[in-house]
Amino acid sequence: MRRLVFYGDDLVAVDLPERTRVVEAPPPLEPLPDYAARVREALRNPVGSPPISELVGPGSRVTIAFDDPCLPLPPAWRDPRGPAVEAVLEELFSLGVRREDVELVCAVGLHRKWSEKELRHLLGKRVWAVMGPARITNHDAEDPAGVVDLGATPEGYRVEVNRKIMESDLTVYVNVNWTSMNGGWKSYLVGLGTYRTIRAHHNVRVLVEGGSVMDPASRFHDILRAQGEYLARHARLLSVETVLNNRVWPGPLDRYLSLSRQRVPLPFRLSRPLPPAVKAMASSRLRSAYAPVAVHAGSPGEVHRLTLRKLYRQQNVRLGDQADALFLALPDISPYAAFSRINPLLAANSALGYVFNLHLGRPAVREGGVMVLLQPFRPGFHRRHHLPY
Repeated sequence: MRRLVFYGDDLVAVDLPERTRVVEAPPPLEPLPDYAARVREALRNPVGSPPISELVGPGSRVTIAFDDPCLPLPPAWRDPRGPAVEAVLEELFSLGVRREDVELVCAVGLHRKWSEKELRHLLGKRVWAVMGPARITNHDAEDPAGVVDLGATPEGYRVEVNRKIMESDLTVYVNVNWTSMNGGWKSYLVGLGTYRTIRAHHNVRVLVEGGSVMDPASRFHDILRAQGEYLARHARLLSVETVLNNRVWPGPLDRYLSLSRQRVPLPFRLSRPLPPAVKAMASSRLRSAYAPVAVHAGSPGEVHRLTLRKLYRQQNVRLGDQADALFLALPDISPYAAFSRINPLLAANSALGYVFNLHLGRPAVREGGVMVLLQPFRPGFHRRHHLPY
């Protein structure tokens, strides 16, 4: 059986045993016809929460937090967070909330801080024209003056978050959901948390013994729920979660990069002699065609249940029995290399931390089985983005 697979920034053909099971995602769901209108509708008819008109009014202070650009991969041509934030702002302004009483925070957690150019791409020109740059900031988990310690849950998990959550009458979190690991309580406790908050679940014991981070039943998410419910007793929170379809590439590019071909496309064959840096530069300019297929607003826990229901319909595939061997062929992309470059550690993290854990319940390969990984692991680190390495 011959299949095309990614190998870093290349496409290569590999010969696999005829009895190999090839796992392919379900076809893309149809996008929402008027996404901005659906966001406004969700804000007016939330689940598990009063409508936004009952939560804010003239004089209210509001923080709008939003995911950083780590996901989706590759970055979207027009990021759906921009229209969603724009719809939230329009709704707030229509209710008498002043621009001066609204702040936008990119929920970077412990990730790198994003540049003005990157945030402008994420939010779009219209949001930036109204709010930027003075009222748009990156969360700073290491700024003592910018965080507040709320104590610990009954289980002993520390809850320390961005101070703006506590100083606002309402915090609206705008999430774009692309994996079941993200969204829900994780948005607040990781995106707007500190090391003391995040270390409760981002540690070796939880990740090794607690099941896949993609599984809502895992220990990872149990701890996040405990922290989130504790936070919700101290602050007013409203989540807006959007589910994306899995249409990775726009029309012509989709056919060109299809892995169902039997032969490597001519441009890839011609580009093989090019230096890796040139191919990496070309790949970094690719933008995806992901589109919103559902949006819900309301209390974080209840919204996330609806999010997962739609996400599973778009992404999940039943495998049946576990395999004896798992073959993974990965491109040079990583959540931690958005608008940057991948490095060998991030490539290993993508394979062993993310892709291997893309399961609910049992992994795709049995315990004691074999995983074959095809990835160039090219050396090199971004001089500014990867300084901690």
